[in-house]
Amino acid sequence: MAATSPSGAHVRSTSWPQDVHPLSRAIEIHLLTLAQKSESSCQKVGVLKSMYEVVEVFLCFQTTKTRKAFSDFEDVSDGFLEVLDICSTIRDVLMQIKEQVRDLESSLRRRVIKTKSGEDQDAFLNREIDAAIISRGRAAEV
Repeated sequence: MAATSPSGAHVRSTSWPQDVHPLSRAIEIHLLTLAQKSESSCQKVGVLKSMYEVVEVFLCFQTTKTRKAFSDFEDVSDGFLEVLDICSTIRDVLMQIKEQVRDLESSLRRRVIKTKSGEDQDAFLNREIDAAIISRGRAAEV
């Protein structure tokens, strides 16, 4: 969390979360028990055995937690890759459309130059555009 000091400067907080995992607490209790001098060797061996079991459960829990995090990450990355594929396909389609428009414009410029000066150029352009759209529609159906 962010805080502000009395001088008005921005300061970061270094607090740690208060709730510790119960298995972590159990490990700490086992370590404190082992550190006590009043315990006998047999009792310490029993505490070590118990602590080993707790540590094993704790590590299994952490492994499962990590595995789930990676699984979630893989799901997100798969979705991201699908979106990238869709964007790439859309880009390719738009590039094809752009190329076709350039070809049509070029063709129309050449044909307008060749037409007689007395003919209505707007009507001629409209007929040519309609013809190009119809021919490309037929090509797309095939």
